[in-house]
Amino acid sequence: KVNAVEATFCFFLIQMQVAVIDLLTEARYTEAMRDDPLRFPDLMTFVWVGIFAGLIISTASSGFIIDAYGPYAVAYFMILPGVLVLYPTARNYMNDKCLSSAEIAALREQIFAQKEILWLVVITSVGALILACVVFFGNLTILQNYYVALVVLAVVSASFYLLCRPEIGGVNVFFLLQGACLLSIEGAMFYFFTDTEEQYPEGPHFSALFYASVTGVVGAISGFVGMILYNKYLKWWRYHPLLVVLNSLLVVANLINIIVFTRYNLVLGIPDALFVLGSTMFHW
Repeated sequence: KVNAVEATFCFFLIQMQVAVIDLLTEARYTEAMRDDPLRFPDLMTFVWVGIFAGLIISTASSGFIIDAYGPYAVAYFMILPGVLVLYPTARNYMNDKCLSSAEIAALREQIFAQKEILWLVVITSVGALILACVVFFGNLTILQNYYVALVVLAVVSASFYLLCRPEIGGVNVFFLLQGACLLSIEGAMFYFFTDTEEQYPEGPHFSALFYASVTGVVGAISGFVGMILYNKYLKWWRYHPLLVVLNSLLVVANLINIIVFTRYNLVLGIPDALFVLGSTMFHW
């Protein structure tokens, strides 16, 4: 078994691989969007349908794996899909062009000419390193970690706003703050829903199979349906009303969980499984 620091470092590497792949993929379909802007909603729907298809497969299998072999086995099973990404990369499925030395030099000159973007890269990288060092070596309290993260968030947000054009910097600050406000309690929720009667007598006592696979598949299918509805009815909406509506629905979806956390759903006569499945569908 690995200790907490080793496990954190492993998850850091996993997230770094996901981030690199996500960044390169977004860069590729951004180029496609620039070439044909009218097809952007269809392209985004295609991308997210693929993501939700992967979620359905992974969540449907993870519960069985945890139930049969334990939680550590999931990491071993994920080695194969993690390695498979090398094949489309090696086959150049992204349709990258081979550049000459002169083209590479011109591209580098163009990049280094954008001083503001380079400063943003430096500031963001330093902020990420500070947070990583604080987690690994800081030995700080939770409140102190929060203050450090808050300072990094303020510096990065101000940098985006000051170094980018307002129409770009403002959007980046909005999504940065939105992401910071989405506090994840998934780890605590897993134990709340799956603890045994001895560990938490008042809990729902779901099996790992039900919580990881059944609710996960229901959520992924709901997201899949949501993308289809977006492509059919909402793709021509302006970003401002779309973000207002979706964020409002997200707030309501998260507040609904208070009912099951306080066990008030049982007072209303709603079984835990039915309530959780319905909440999951609405949340996704």
